[in-house]
Amino acid sequence: MVEKIQTACLSESPIDLSELLILTSNNIMCRSILGQKFDDEDGSWFGETAKELMVQVMSFSFGDMFPASRWIDSLRGYIAHLKAIFSRFDKFYDQLIDEHKTADREGKTIKKDFVDILLQIQNDGALDFEFTKEDLKALLQVCLYPTP
Repeated sequence: MVEKIQTACLSESPIDLSELLILTSNNIMCRSILGQKFDDEDGSWFGETAKELMVQVMSFSFGDMFPASRWIDSLRGYIAHLKAIFSRFDKFYDQLIDEHKTADREGKTIKKDFVDILLQIQNDGALDFEFTKEDLKALLQVCLYPTP
């Protein structure tokens, strides 16, 4: 982040600090939770989808303010847009979990991340309840993008 700011200052070009801070926080969270960096610089859909999700979650929702007017959110497409975003994340989490399981079976996991720990808990069956793949994906979503 500091290098990007320095480069922008040297070239005297403007820099969007809010964009840079979002990118940096996404990368920090992704590295600690998912075990890999999802950089927006290489055109990754992850960064764009994450931004899209944050914009939608932070935008005004009639249903949140006036529960009886929740139908307005459906009418204006807010709910459909949120469902589309979460569907993309759901597919991403499915792929990520499958990659972690494959790497674990092949012994390629060197450093364990949060996903590996959750998968180990799921496999051990030490919990008093069934810890499903849907539960695991929900935990990842909450850890990466907690809603206000």
